[in-house]
Amino acid sequence: MAFLNFVRGIDLTNNNFNNVPLPPSVATMQNMLWLKMNRADLDYVPQGLYKLARLESVSFARNNLTEIDYGIGRLKSLQVLNCRRNQITFDGVPENMFGAFTDLMVLDLTHNQLNEVPVGLYRCRHLLVLSLGHNRILTVPGAVFTQCLDLQFLDLSSNEMTQIPPQLRRLVFLEYLDLSDNPLQMSNLRAVYALESLRTLVLRGTRRTNDNIPDEIQDLRNLRELVLREVELTELPEPLFLLEHLERLNVADNRVSELPDEVAVRAETLVSLNLCRNRIVALPEAVGDLGALKTLMLNHNALTLAGIAAVPWEQLEALRVLMLAHN
Repeated sequence: MAFLNFVRGIDLTNNNFNNVPLPPSVATMQNMLWLKMNRADLDYVPQGLYKLARLESVSFARNNLTEIDYGIGRLKSLQVLNCRRNQITFDGVPENMFGAFTDLMVLDLTHNQLNEVPVGLYRCRHLLVLSLGHNRILTVPGAVFTQCLDLQFLDLSSNEMTQIPPQLRRLVFLEYLDLSDNPLQMSNLRAVYALESLRTLVLRGTRRTNDNIPDEIQDLRNLRELVLREVELTELPEPLFLLEHLERLNVADNRVSELPDEVAVRAETLVSLNLCRNRIVALPEAVGDLGALKTLMLNHNALTLAGIAAVPWEQLEALRVLMLAHN
C-alpha cells in the first residue's frame, strides 16, 4: 500500500478504538502530518502513533485518557497537542515529556483533572497557545511565564486560583487572557494590567467589585474586548471608559442600576455593549453619542418606554441589534 506514503492527514473521529490498536497500515504513513482521534473511546494513547515521526498535530479530544504516555515524546516535530475533555491527572503527565517538544506551539488540556500545572511545561519555550481551563489548578509556577515568553493566548478559566503570579507581566506578546471563574476577590491583578499587548480580557465570575478594579486597568491601551459578567458591580467603573480602543464591553449579570454619561467617551470605538440582567431603569441621552455602536443588549432589566425616551435613537445609525426583551 505504497500510496499511503502520500497521505498527509487522517481523521478517525467517532470511531471506537477502545482496546483496539491503530491499524498497521496507519503506521506506514510516514509522511502524515496530522491525526485526529476525537471521540474515539480511547483509554490510552495508541502505541503505533509513535512511529509517525513527522506528525505535527495530534488531537485526542473527548476521550477517556487519564494519562499521556511518555512515548509521545518521540514525536519530535509535534506543534499541536489537543487533549481537551479527558480525565488526565497531574500524575498522568510524565515529568520529562515536555523537554522533547522543542517545536510545540499549541497545548490544550482544558476540561481535565489537573490539580497542578504539569511539571516541565516551562520547557516548551515556543508555546503560542496554552489552554488549561476547567481543571482544579491552584497556581501556575512563575517559570511558565518567564520561559514561555512567546505566549499569545492563555486560558486559565474555571480553576481554583486565588492569586495571579507577578511573573505574568513578562508575557509581553499576550493578546488573549481568560481568568473566568477563579476566586480572585483578594487578588489585585496588577500583573494583568501590565500586559500592554492584551486585546481580550475575560474576568467573568472572578468576584470583581467596584472596590477591586483599580485605575490601572486603563493602562491596557490595546484592549478591544472586556468581559466582566457575573461579578459584583453596582456601577460601571470610570476607568473602563478610559480604555482607548475598547470595542466590546460585556457587563451582564451584575447589579448595575444606571449607565453613566461617561459612556459617550467611547463614542468612536464601542461597537457592542451587553448590559443584560442588571437593574437599569433608564438610559441617559449620552447613549445617542455612541455612533459606532452596532449591538446594544438590555434584556432583563427594569426599563420602561419612559426610561428609553431620552435617547436620540435616530443618531445611532450604525445600530443593527437592539435587545430589550424581559423589561
